[in-house]
Amino acid sequence: MGNHFHFALRIKKDNEIGYLNPQYARSEDLYLKWKIYFPETEYEKQENKFVKKPVPEKMFQHFFIAYAKGFNSKYKRTGSLFEYKFRRILIENERFLKNVIIYINNNPIVHGISKKVEQYPYTSYQSLVSTKPTKLARKFVIDLFDGLTNFISRHNKIDDVSGIDDLLLE
Repeated sequence: MGNHFHFALRIKKDNEIGYLNPQYARSEDLYLKWKIYFPETEYEKQENKFVKKPVPEKMFQHFFIAYAKGFNSKYKRTGSLFEYKFRRILIENERFLKNVIIYINNNPIVHGISKKVEQYPYTSYQSLVSTKPTKLARKFVIDLFDGLTNFISRHNKIDDVSGIDDLLLE
């Protein structure tokens, strides 16, 4: 999209991500860097032995700032790069999640950039319908729609995106 983008992300639970081990913070060894460590004694808890818990909002903030700085530097410009502030919405049920996935993948059609979801290469749609390796949770997403056929069918019928009006910036 020319002036915005959308993500649908699952934030992992504490026991899935671990904590930054300051001793190995600059290490390339991810096991040492993000060692899952939960303090056992009251002393360890008070001393904050695990020091830094990743905070998704801060991680996105740092990402957007770094991207804007890099973009501004490359194109010799200054000032804000993004028109709107970063927004996040908690998805609390399956129906809402399915509508969000459909909306994100069909956003280029809504904005007149392409006529069919499979024509626009910059959404997750192509990766989700292919068999090529991906970091996306393909099986989870396809299973949400009760199979690949239904996933494709729902994406080709975009008249029902009710329940996501609050996501629209237009």
